[in-house]
Amino acid sequence: MNEQEKKSWAEMSLEEKKDTFGNYIVYEVAMAMKGQYAPFLEKVETFNRAYNGLNGVPYNGLNSLVLDLKQKQGNYQSNVWLSLAEAKQLKVDEKEIDSIFQDNSIPKAKISFIKAFEYIPVYELDENGNKIPLLDKDGNQRLDKHTQEPLFRYVYEPQLDKDGNLKINLQTNQPYIQMKTEKVAIKPTLESKFLYNVDVFKTLDKNKMKPIKKEFLHKAILWNNKDFDHSKSHLIFGDIENKLHKATAEQIKGYLIAQNNDVAYEPPMKLNETQKQEVERIINEKLKENAPNIGQEKNQEDKKYKLTNESVEYKQTKLFRIEALRDFDDVKAGDKGGFVEDESNLSHNGNAWIYDSAIVLNGAKLSDNAKAYHKSVVGSETLIYGDVKITGGVEVYENKPIKNQKELNEYLKNVGQTEAQKPISPKIQSEVKAVTAKKAEVKKSQTKKMTKNSEMSM
Repeated sequence: MNEQEKKSWAEMSLEEKKDTFGNYIVYEVAMAMKGQYAPFLEKVETFNRAYNGLNGVPYNGLNSLVLDLKQKQGNYQSNVWLSLAEAKQLKVDEKEIDSIFQDNSIPKAKISFIKAFEYIPVYELDENGNKIPLLDKDGNQRLDKHTQEPLFRYVYEPQLDKDGNLKINLQTNQPYIQMKTEKVAIKPTLESKFLYNVDVFKTLDKNKMKPIKKEFLHKAILWNNKDFDHSKSHLIFGDIENKLHKATAEQIKGYLIAQNNDVAYEPPMKLNETQKQEVERIINEKLKENAPNIGQEKNQEDKKYKLTNESVEYKQTKLFRIEALRDFDDVKAGDKGGFVEDESNLSHNGNAWIYDSAIVLNGAKLSDNAKAYHKSVVGSETLIYGDVKITGGVEVYENKPIKNQKELNEYLKNVGQTEAQKPISPKIQSEVKAVTAKKAEVKKSQTKKMTKNSEMSM
């Protein structure tokens, strides 16, 4: 076992992640060739481009190749794809989503993307630029009751619509409030997610899907220059070319070039019997080499929770509350938990759980006996396992595994702790009053107009 194989995904460098994901693509290519459904083995008159059904954005390059492979494997008519979380946003039946997640026989595709930034909360600062402590009723700085670390205040602001107006909750007549965040650059990393073809969702109203946005059909880069900075680049054909048999590489190259230029594709090379045997040998080697290390999603797990229809939006990401499906540790079947982006954020094994209104998102994951409480937030691919408790209003954005409570406490000591909730500020309250007064005035004016019209019609 080499050094890279010993590392978890979170511990790998960007280049190591790209190499590992490249092996996954080679594995899928080998499976497609062995199953004789590889699209680059046959003539293509017109490309049916893969795209996302929620936003209409097409996929390019190796992501497009993987989705084309999976379309052929599943014999799907459509080449439109959704993650399970995106399917939930399009109101696919929750029971069907659970059933699809459990069914290993349904072909699913794993795509990759580069993450180079994230949104972090903004703290309230005093005139000297220092974080403002969160005080109790006696004027003392509040401490986290579990870790005794000091708590600080966040900046909160009202949500605005696309026109810059306050978004008002019609039931309470109050604006929706959100934590203020700022976009910050992070060390680029590779992330991935699973997609399912829309043909598998029987309760999906396809009229709700977006059509493909052709203006986003960019030509995929196949190779980079030798002096190109790879530190922020997506996985491209040149990254896997040497992992493939020469004949297979030529076919995939021709396929991607034809797709780039939106022209018909003709397989550039037909193999003689000796070459076919050589390709078969390499395919079998790749299948044997990569099958145990592909990192496929473990749908065979005994699910201990499900995603409910209750959702919130946090840092422009839609999250879903979880509900326990069976008893384990101090959790009972039917108990509601915190919020996740999708089921990759919380293991179905062990006693890991997200309590209260805690949040796990952005590639982070709790496993083993890790537990998040209150309004804590875990993100940025943080992998937490062992006997670890995240409490209070802390936010954990650590790009390496946290294996015990000591490591968590050291991280929190370095970055400080925060309270994830505070009263609505006077500024926001004044905005609320202004909006409320304006709405009342409009309503009063409408009432007068209706009364006048009624009198005139009598």
